[in-house]
Amino acid sequence: MIQNLSICHIPKNSLQASEGFADISLDGHECAQQDWLLFETCQRRIYISLDPLNSANSNKIASRFCGGEIYRGQVAYAKLLSVLCGLESKILAETEVFGQFKIFVSALAPDSRFKRIAQDLILDVRELRKSILDGIGLRSYGSISAHYVAGLKSISLIGGGQLAQKILPYLIAGEHEINMHLRSPSKASLLPKRLGENIKTYSLDDRAGFELPKGLIIAAPVASTKIKHWLQATGSSPAVIVDLRDQSADTRLDICGRLITLDDLFVRIEKTSDLLLRKVAKARDEVDVLTKKRFLTRHFRPFGWEDICA
Repeated sequence: MIQNLSICHIPKNSLQASEGFADISLDGHECAQQDWLLFETCQRRIYISLDPLNSANSNKIASRFCGGEIYRGQVAYAKLLSVLCGLESKILAETEVFGQFKIFVSALAPDSRFKRIAQDLILDVRELRKSILDGIGLRSYGSISAHYVAGLKSISLIGGGQLAQKILPYLIAGEHEINMHLRSPSKASLLPKRLGENIKTYSLDDRAGFELPKGLIIAAPVASTKIKHWLQATGSSPAVIVDLRDQSADTRLDICGRLITLDDLFVRIEKTSDLLLRKVAKARDEVDVLTKKRFLTRHFRPFGWEDICA
């Protein structure tokens, strides 16, 4: 099955149009958009297909997409495994893309042909992280932010966008009382149900009705003046504020408690860089080893016991 795997990898900074697959025609065969699964993260789009024709015509498909990179077979599996292990992320070895992939897989149709390969990928990512990438420290905004507010009972999170939603699972795991303050309260309905059941949402204009935060995380581009006014108006005095805004875009908050900025998070991540780079290099070698193992298993046992039972 892996030999029929094809992916088109499109970095988000590419000019590639995501709708392009809807109108490809190869040798009289119409490759409809539904022939390709779309796995999307904040940095990339990956279209996935197990159609043998797409694999056979991958060079022709590539010629239609100036911003996309086509991979097939073992190389496609290795590319997916590398991405899922965070080896191609801006924050090396981060875990957020793997979490997004597991959510993507859980939403696949029960009869999806890709599901079996996806399960192999999940097992291989876990093995690689456990055997090689263990002990590299915290590698995501969510895990680091949660680390700084660990032990604090009440947490307020300003923002409800992608960044805030990445942080929420880490806060929920810490069993905090979580209040989310939104500039547009109507967006609360857009939160994934798995997150919305564990938090309370308020308008950023609300001044009461919630427990005052011991920890505050800012995950939206709100002006410092507005945040200071919100703190004063609500009578909040957080012991810790994690400010994830771009510091060059606004003035630094002046507070009495402990302030952790985005620059502080990057410094923390860079402290493990030497160890990390050695482990990442080893992990990239292991990607090739695991990929070859999966390919041989699937290639020489296409109708093995697990295939019969599937």
